[in-house]
Amino acid sequence: MVRAKRRALALTGAAILIAAVIIVAVAHTPAVNRYALERLQAYLRTEYGIELKAGRVRPNLFRLSLLVEKASLSSVATPDLPPLIEIERANLRMGLMGLLRGPVAVQAARLDGVKITVLTEKNGRSNIPSSPSPKPFEELPDFLIDSLEIAEASFSFEDRRHGLRVEFPGLHAQIDGNPLTLNHDLLLRATKQGFAIYQNRSLAVDRLDLAAQARKRELILESLGFSSSNSQVSGSGSIKNFADPVLDFNVQTNLDLSEIDRLAGLEEKLRGAIRARVSLTGSLKEIRVSGQVGGSGLTVAGYDQIGIDTSVGWDSSARRLRLERFDARSPDGSAQGAADLALDREAGISSIQARVNEFELQRIMRLFHLPVRLASRVTGDVRAKWQGLDYSRLNGDSRLRLTASRPGPARDVLG
Repeated sequence: MVRAKRRALALTGAAILIAAVIIVAVAHTPAVNRYALERLQAYLRTEYGIELKAGRVRPNLFRLSLLVEKASLSSVATPDLPPLIEIERANLRMGLMGLLRGPVAVQAARLDGVKITVLTEKNGRSNIPSSPSPKPFEELPDFLIDSLEIAEASFSFEDRRHGLRVEFPGLHAQIDGNPLTLNHDLLLRATKQGFAIYQNRSLAVDRLDLAAQARKRELILESLGFSSSNSQVSGSGSIKNFADPVLDFNVQTNLDLSEIDRLAGLEEKLRGAIRARVSLTGSLKEIRVSGQVGGSGLTVAGYDQIGIDTSVGWDSSARRLRLERFDARSPDGSAQGAADLALDREAGISSIQARVNEFELQRIMRLFHLPVRLASRVTGDVRAKWQGLDYSRLNGDSRLRLTASRPGPARDVLG
């Protein structure tokens, strides 16, 4: 009897093993692979408006690995536009515990030949997929990526409505997850020089470095830095509440105005360096900016060698810009004071209070193309108000003293 039971158990074990081998063998057949891929494609198409294509998919149940080649993700709504993401080769090894009891876990992964393209045409059509039945994005799903390396990638952003294009032909990224918190650390750096193009004017981007942490309901930007030849920007902060994002960022800049002038194609030539240390807070509907701005060796509005220091505040909902304190200096005079500026008529009254010292009037009259200029320097107090940006309705109360800046009059110039 005992021998019969042992024989039955042995036969049962052998049958289970044979069945497992058959199941694994069948699972590796092209027909099963195609079926699984088609089910995934249908799900992404229906739920997220994403078209998934893959040239080759090779699962290995013995190693719990998956090899995908020539894959792409594009928008179902705009199949004629380039894919949002293209991947030459993806090699993933899954975590066993994630398959058994969740959350989904990737033990190790490597992506090669990643190409990200974000495109908006002149008519507003975009290659970004959109869900047929969109739901508010409130939090990240539970998942774990122990380690993922993107060995070589490129990024392209183009908005043809505004003639703007940003390219990074070489990027490297590393993602490491924490199995206890499910937080993920991201490191990103540019391995090749990038560039920005605006209205056919270009600016090189020499450096890009980013360190961030993705949490379930927030994104922590630990550091961000990028630079061109003579300009640098760095910052850190956070984005909370994905459904209605709340921003909290600190930004430091050292900007070469000639680079901004060249990229923007401004009629008025700008020169010099601007440094700033500002904070950006609030929701996307009510952004507030405050901080310190300074500059030296500036050329602005026809004035040269300007130095400036000011405390600024900007409120997007109120549409107002405050210069709580400014100190501007140049060989043509100096001014100190404060200003509260309405950025459109509906935002209310603009005002300025300032003390000017030995300010050259002839230069500013030339700036406004006045037919007659006054060759004098002015010293005194200025208080003025006007509606929005309508300077033609300016009124105020000023007490000024004029001092001749030349011995006598000249053509169109009063001495």
